[in-house]
Amino acid sequence: MLKATLIDTVHVSQQGAWGRTVLNRADLALPHLGVVVDYPVLTTAINQQLEQAGVNVRWDTRVTAVKSLHHYATVSTSGPEGEDWLTCRLVVLAEGGALADTLPGVKRLVHDYRQSAVLATITTEKPHDGVAYERFSHQGPFALLPHGDGFMLVWTRSHDDAQTLQTLDDAAVIAQLQQAFGDRQGKIVSVGPRAVFPLALRQVNRVVSGRVVLIGNAAQTMHPVAAQGLNLGLRDAIGLTDALVGVPDVRRTARSGRLCCRAQGG
Repeated sequence: MLKATLIDTVHVSQQGAWGRTVLNRADLALPHLGVVVDYPVLTTAINQQLEQAGVNVRWDTRVTAVKSLHHYATVSTSGPEGEDWLTCRLVVLAEGGALADTLPGVKRLVHDYRQSAVLATITTEKPHDGVAYERFSHQGPFALLPHGDGFMLVWTRSHDDAQTLQTLDDAAVIAQLQQAFGDRQGKIVSVGPRAVFPLALRQVNRVVSGRVVLIGNAAQTMHPVAAQGLNLGLRDAIGLTDALVGVPDVRRTARSGRLCCRAQGG
C-alpha cells in the first residue's frame, strides 16, 4: 500500500502566459514542502494513535442528532450495534456540516462555485522527482500532485465538462490534459477512472453552539485550488486543544467516564 509521496518543489504556471513561479524546499529551508498521503493510510495511522491513547472509536456509525443542553450535550447514533445515545460535556462536530444546520444560532453561508472537481491518477513519460504542479488552464485550474510513481490530478471544470470527462474514453481525456498542461513531464501515458465532486463554499456564522464546537469541514469548506482543507482542519483541532487546556472534566462523558469518538459513517 502506498504510504506517502514527498513534495519538494511546487511549479505554478498559466497556460498561454509567460513566466512561472517555482518554490523549492531548499530555498525555503524546509525538509519538504508537503506530503501526499492516501486517505486509508491516514485514517489507519490516526486510528492507531487513538487506540494507544485509550480512545473508544466506533466506525461505520452515523450521528443522527446532536442537542446541546445547559451543562452537557446529547448525541444520537445509528450503527452496527443499533441505535444509541450518549451524554458528554462537549461535542466536537467535525463531519461534513449537515448536522450544523440543526444547532441553535448556527447558520451556514453557501456559495455555489458552479464547478466540479475531477480527480484521477495519471502517469507520465518522465518521473515527477517530487514536483507538484499548479496550472491555470483555459478550461480551469488544476493540480498534479506526486502520487507514487505518477500524479494525482485535481481539475476544476464546469459541471457539464466534468461529467463529460468522467464518461470520455481515456485517450480523449489524455489529449485534453496534454493540451492544457504541455510537455513538462513528457507524454501523459495513462489516466485512471475519473471521480467528480461538485464544489461549494460553506462557512458558518459561529463555531460554538452551547456545548457543541464545530471544526474542520463542519465549520468551513472551500475551493480545493487553495489546497488548505486539511490544513484548516488541523489548525482548528490544535486551536481547540489549546483552548481546552486546564478546563476541568472536559474529557469525561456523563455515561462512560471516557472520551468517546464517533465516526460519521455511511
